[in-house]
Amino acid sequence: MTVSFCTDEAKVIIASAVILVSEGSTELSKVLKMSAIGKYPFMTLDQKSFDFGNLLVGKTASQVFSLQNASLVPTKYAIEKVNDDGKDFAI
Repeated sequence: MTVSFCTDEAKVIIASAVILVSEGSTELSKVLKMSAIGKYPFMTLDQKSFDFGNLLVGKTASQVFSLQNASLVPTKYAIEKVNDDGKDFAI
């Protein structure tokens, strides 16, 4: 018997399965109790805030940061440009 658990949200599942095995007139039943936990990834930044100060029009500034998944739950992420009129280079 194989039991699989796959969830796209954080939740706890508790279930029971009754297994009935019979051979001729002999029957044997067992209860299998199962539990599973679905967790979210825990993303962390190495800085609490970003301060670029005052910038004149047309000037740019950049900062380096580290984004890490601090949990054992695998995840995918993307850093994308802001979807605006093309005048802003913000992410």
